[in-house]
Amino acid sequence: MIGDLYCYAWAALEHELAEGKPSKGLETLSAALPPVKYSSNEVEALKSCSKPLTHFKHDAGPGDVPLFDAPLDVGEGWVYSNETNKEGWLFNYHHMNNTAATGRRKLHSRKMPRKRKKRPSKPILPGIPILQDVSLLPSKLTFNVSFSDSYPTLVISYLRSYEHFGKAVVIIDDNFEAAALRIRKNMLYRKDYCDVADTEVSSSGGNAVHPPCMQMRHGFMEYPFVLNGHWEDHSSQLAVAVFNRKYELAIGPLGNYLEPHVYIPVNKAMVRKPGWHNVSIAMLLDRRDHQANALRPERSRFKVFALKAC
Repeated sequence: MIGDLYCYAWAALEHELAEGKPSKGLETLSAALPPVKYSSNEVEALKSCSKPLTHFKHDAGPGDVPLFDAPLDVGEGWVYSNETNKEGWLFNYHHMNNTAATGRRKLHSRKMPRKRKKRPSKPILPGIPILQDVSLLPSKLTFNVSFSDSYPTLVISYLRSYEHFGKAVVIIDDNFEAAALRIRKNMLYRKDYCDVADTEVSSSGGNAVHPPCMQMRHGFMEYPFVLNGHWEDHSSQLAVAVFNRKYELAIGPLGNYLEPHVYIPVNKAMVRKPGWHNVSIAMLLDRRDHQANALRPERSRFKVFALKAC
């Protein structure tokens, strides 16, 4: 219905302009268009990513590298998926060799008294540990991209879906330990922050949840350089993330933070020097997103559609 209204209004406007006698209600629409506020040169001077130095996508045009041939390194668990309209690099944690079962149940002799069955303990997640049920996998998909010296920008297109898709971390120049430490500090701080903030809000008679904490718990406030491939909507859609600033650690007591961030964006370039850099994407396994007794993380997939750098 909204589309029909737009079409009707546009057709009515064109008819009145052709007649030269705008009817009542169309006088302002039929007036001359205002002059252009910005010249084309001023628009070109804006810091944008309209002309990337590096662009990897499956339907590559002249001068672009196809996404299939783009990775510098393909880690275990990453495969190229040529699914119709969703072609890209897919990671599946359960396709890795080290995700075997935790062990078979022991068989007891008939002469031995039956023992109470014990539930197998949770296996330790592989990779760099962040929290007890969170780890950063070393299996990475790495691209070599070129950044400019004016305004380095990285743009990644990825899939957001409701089933089995989780989070991934963008790492520049393979600094895995620093990335894991950054995420760990944010997770621990945000938990403490929200515990204190929620208590203060509820004690003052307000809502039971502090607004920023509600945003974090529902996935609207992500950690720096973390891509969330999961949402509750029962659909699968392309999402785009833009990175163009550096994050630095903010030091101070809990009460001095205006927002629940440990690493905050600053007006500094994302990379120290222009030129070629390695950009890696690695899976962030978070077993807390599932049932409390889950042995394996269910949100264990992530998919990349395109990557470009300016």
